[in-house]
Amino acid sequence: MRKRVLAAVLTLAMMFSLSVSASAANTTIRTEDVKISVDGKAIDVPKGSIWISEDGYTMVGARALAEGFGAKIAWDSATRTAVITGMEKKVGVYSPVAAYENMVGAAVWQMSAECHGLMMQAFNIGKRNVDEMVAKAKAGTDGFTLEKGKLFKDGKRVAVFSDIDDTLVDGVHYTANVVGKNGDWNNAAFARFVMSEGCTALPGAVEFVKYCVDNGIEFFYVTNRYDQGYKVGQKDSKGGYDGKDGYKKADGTVIGTSTYDVFGKTFYDISYDSMTKLGFPINADAHLITNDNKLNGSNKQPIRDAIANGAKAYPTGERTNESTRHPGTFDIDEHYIAMFCGDDLNDISTIFSGDAVDRVQKAIDNMDKWGTEWIILPNAIYGSSINAAGAYGYLKLLETFDYTNSATAAWNLYK
Repeated sequence: MRKRVLAAVLTLAMMFSLSVSASAANTTIRTEDVKISVDGKAIDVPKGSIWISEDGYTMVGARALAEGFGAKIAWDSATRTAVITGMEKKVGVYSPVAAYENMVGAAVWQMSAECHGLMMQAFNIGKRNVDEMVAKAKAGTDGFTLEKGKLFKDGKRVAVFSDIDDTLVDGVHYTANVVGKNGDWNNAAFARFVMSEGCTALPGAVEFVKYCVDNGIEFFYVTNRYDQGYKVGQKDSKGGYDGKDGYKKADGTVIGTSTYDVFGKTFYDISYDSMTKLGFPINADAHLITNDNKLNGSNKQPIRDAIANGAKAYPTGERTNESTRHPGTFDIDEHYIAMFCGDDLNDISTIFSGDAVDRVQKAIDNMDKWGTEWIILPNAIYGSSINAAGAYGYLKLLETFDYTNSATAAWNLYK
């Protein structure tokens, strides 16, 4: 029993970055001589729940530790396992929830000069790709032509397909507010961020888009920003769902308040205002499409197909009766999509819908497309990479990529 509880305590210490300090020697010890703190805040534990082992290790009972975090613990006698539940998010930067600790580290990295270097590198590569296509058009090679300043490939207009958030627009300021100030994590809060001065373009992003358009390429901004303000019953520091039936699924089921109900604007209009304010062109050669992920689905393949193959009256899913700018449908001609840009591989292709290891294998199998057809921006905070790792199992994933064990599934990925 003691060994199992000690293992649980050690696991908690590793997962939640627990800071335990003992002010005693390796002798008989009183509980009041030991202080436990998390991020500098003391946690009260019952007397008798902290002791020193014969080997000099300070040990804390799992129940005292869990309850100190505000969680609950139960003993499963059938499996002889201590089960801890209710580890909720706490106020402040650090949290006893592993996912938030990951977000803290990811956000800090995404603010780094190294990350910004990768962003600018991606846009520089994209601009060089444009130069190569224009050069081929002027030379009349590889099917590229220039017609009245427009770039074509085999008779189809050349296009670039790009995501917005963390691909062209920096979302880390929003994440910093969430993890640093216990900010709200919902669509209304994100809409407030998009409307704020904190919403900025990634370095080189505006210049890249303008470079594409100025060289005759048609640009498509495709975002999964959607027009739901709050989900039914959802609250945050600014209010929350108030019983209005503004946002519905295609079958008419009410699933929350729309952004129009909350702000007097649809998310398309909010995005339009933000993008133009940041300097991104939106005109006959640069189109903004909101892929409403409750109506069209979060999968962007239908829009990719529509742009490549052409589609008349492509439905956008936006609340067009409330939007001041958004058409109910788009008439799209056939295009040659020269580049797919995104911070998530779902922005690139549906082939990356497998598990965490399979996604890596697919990335390696398509090595020649990176930097030519596929331009990826760094995002370690959220997205399908995090979902795939979580679904696979974090510990299992680390074991799978264990370089000391040739029997692991990922051993031969790079060979």
